[in-house]
Amino acid sequence: MALKIEHRLGVRASSDRLWELVSELQNWEHWNPVHPGASGRIGYGETLRICEAYPHEERRTIEVKVHDWAPREQLVWAQKGFLWSSLRYLEIEELGPESCIFSNGVLYEGYFAKSELKKRGRAFKLGFGILGEAIKEKAERTV
Repeated sequence: MALKIEHRLGVRASSDRLWELVSELQNWEHWNPVHPGASGRIGYGETLRICEAYPHEERRTIEVKVHDWAPREQLVWAQKGFLWSSLRYLEIEELGPESCIFSNGVLYEGYFAKSELKKRGRAFKLGFGILGEAIKEKAERTV
């Protein structure tokens, strides 16, 4: 059984603009307070180094694998822990030429998925909202 936490919001910007912000990992530090640093190459199976700065947690850098990606649509990375795995995603759903839904969230699976989410769920909920508002502000300000 998969467990999910997600945040969604509308953004008045093109999917091209949102994808530009998502895909330029080296610039995350300029707009993304939840992931204030990222490096690597977006491609299937590629390794990304992502700094995490969730509310109420210590900042840390993790290495993850790109699980899936599609330009102007999504970036998904996978992480494995002790008897759990997660898929973290940033998704763009185009509604019109200058209108999108931006979603970001996590799916957890495995024996310890529930306990991992119990530990980090509050930080994720807060962080995903902060990230959504940050990308909305950046995308809409520079349209």
